[in-house]
Amino acid sequence: MQEVPPHRPARPGRAPLAHPAPRVYRPAAAAAALALAALAPGCALGGDVHLAPVVSHLSTAGGGREVEAAAGFLRFRRPRPDEPWNEFAARPLYNRVDHPDGDWSTRYLVPFGWSRQRGTRYANQLAPLYRYEEQRHPDARTEWSLFTLLAIWGHSNSDKTRKAVFPFGGVLDSFLSYDRVEFVLWPIWWKTRRGTTTVNRVLFPFFAWSTGEGTDVFRVWPLYGHSVKPGRWDRRFFLWPFFHWRRDALWLREAEQQRMWMFWPLLGRRDQGTAHSTSVLWPFFGWTRDRDSGFWSWDGPWPFVRIQEPGDEELRSVRRRFWPFYSYFRGQSLETRAVLWPIFRKRLEIYRDRVRRGWVAIPFWRRWRTETHEGEFLASWERLWPLYNREVRPDGYSFAFPDLNPLWRTPHIQENWSWLWELYAQQRRDDELKGRSWGGVYRRELDRFEDRVGIAGLWGQRRYRDARGGLVRETSLLFGLLRFRASSAGFGMLPPALPGPGWPAERVEHVPLRPQDAPGKP
Repeated sequence: MQEVPPHRPARPGRAPLAHPAPRVYRPAAAAAALALAALAPGCALGGDVHLAPVVSHLSTAGGGREVEAAAGFLRFRRPRPDEPWNEFAARPLYNRVDHPDGDWSTRYLVPFGWSRQRGTRYANQLAPLYRYEEQRHPDARTEWSLFTLLAIWGHSNSDKTRKAVFPFGGVLDSFLSYDRVEFVLWPIWWKTRRGTTTVNRVLFPFFAWSTGEGTDVFRVWPLYGHSVKPGRWDRRFFLWPFFHWRRDALWLREAEQQRMWMFWPLLGRRDQGTAHSTSVLWPFFGWTRDRDSGFWSWDGPWPFVRIQEPGDEELRSVRRRFWPFYSYFRGQSLETRAVLWPIFRKRLEIYRDRVRRGWVAIPFWRRWRTETHEGEFLASWERLWPLYNREVRPDGYSFAFPDLNPLWRTPHIQENWSWLWELYAQQRRDDELKGRSWGGVYRRELDRFEDRVGIAGLWGQRRYRDARGGLVRETSLLFGLLRFRASSAGFGMLPPALPGPGWPAERVEHVPLRPQDAPGKP
């Protein structure tokens, strides 16, 4: 069968491509070719082949099929033996997953590149080089944008414009927090518009002025500058950075507005209501006090010492910092402690429906646990680098040894790189248990109805219950040359199935296994 070509984004100005059909893979033929020298006339091509780390074609827990080659570098997967192959990986260079609804996602050069199709949206990114996005609308309109290190380009059938080559020139609508940005030979000239206010800047940061209604901006840096937005703020400087004045929260009553002045860096003052702050030799020394609430804080010498007391207001925070020896912080929904920061840290996060506790000992150990406010367990994760990582949830767990990934928690990097170094990994979800050694030499695939376990070429075993409920054990030795079955009906030999173990692609699904049938069964 011919493979369906992958989706590619529509080129600027052209109609979008039709929604791509799921990609169809034929890895079974490739796997058979790799193992051809070992195949004998008695081999059942549709059965399990376990020749890891060279190649394997195995039934997975839950009834799927998986082909692996080159110790796990190449991998194909399908959810059921009679369904299309929906996952391909050449880790960490490329992997792709096709979803039942026609969407798909890929990752390449992990962790830098990815692409995905979600309905009428398509995106492709290779950090930090570029990012491409495309949106197809029901009325056949197509919007797209391309961001690169030096250029931004986009197209839509609306009145939006996105064309820029930095620093030479460009026009960008709806960019960052601005409605429109225009520039020529940045920073020589650029203009921004937000609402009814337009700000022109020449030889940034030296000259700026505004037009239109709203914010009033004027700057001749470093001599003088101001930014005034009626009802919001009034900020001014003179001989920057020495003299500063500002008023904030102008929508409040005059007594509650915030006022600040500073003669940098010698002395500064901030007042708001009954709270007053003073800084000396900013940022090294400062103190604040609110005579009504009793709140007070002291900084000095910054950043080594900071003490903060909330006074009578419970929602305000408590802080003790004697950096780097010890620090403590408690707020409305967060409590942290650190000793010899950042090496030893403890953290408590309180959410509306859960509580999360975390512990860190950099760079080796990290752990967190999530539970309800009543103490019911929700999830936990632990990592002792470079030895292991372990995650536990109510429906299962995962474990890997060793774990050489230097980043704390990066599932996509773990998925695409860990096959190089993991000597053993195991995961359970509901009634399914999967275990493997490096390269897949040892594999175990246990679900509700079957337990398949083996060491490549040497030994394999299959356990299940027949239609009458009797336990059946099938064993394969020496690349499937010697195979036999033991059950309540007696003992019998099975035909050879080189290169073995030759278990059928379809798993039995009639009588579930019992815990005593398969050690480690969930």
